[in-house]
Amino acid sequence: LPEDDQFLAKARLPYPVVILGRRIQNYTCVLEAPDCVGRRAAEVLLDAGCTRPAILHGRLLTHTTANRMDAFSRTVRERTGQDPAVLVSPGLLPVEGAATLQAFLAEGRQLDGLFTVTDSLAVGAYQALKRAEIRIPDDVAIVGVGDYELAGYFDPPLSTVAGANEAMVREAVPLLFRMLQA
Repeated sequence: LPEDDQFLAKARLPYPVVILGRRIQNYTCVLEAPDCVGRRAAEVLLDAGCTRPAILHGRLLTHTTANRMDAFSRTVRERTGQDPAVLVSPGLLPVEGAATLQAFLAEGRQLDGLFTVTDSLAVGAYQALKRAEIRIPDDVAIVGVGDYELAGYFDPPLSTVAGANEAMVREAVPLLFRMLQA
């Protein structure tokens, strides 16, 4: 959350730290490739035949979620000539994502593909779509981010795009060891 970023920016931790997936001033940080996740999510939805993709994100964005959103929108625009619908949730909780998607649908707006910048928002999207009797993935395909350990237990299982976690860890571990030896 952005509040976490603000806390870390002010904190002075007395031990070496490498932060994954965030850019925090005065810390060593390892980031996912800036456009990897959003671009890949757009490709998955568009390759599945989605013609009305949308993105669901929280009102407050971290550097990482902003990059995901921008890359998704750019890829959709490049491939379709149109911008995706943008749904802004007040937060990242499943209940907030569900309410945001319910309001979108209540306005009569339509989508056939949805990218959620976090898997927690995908949980809410599933709930809202099921309440509206919209079938997943037949009517709306969903791609989340994070490879949430419960994604396989969704009905149907959630498709996720991981944030290049293995590559970030491969980069972060040697950095941390160098910091410990210094």
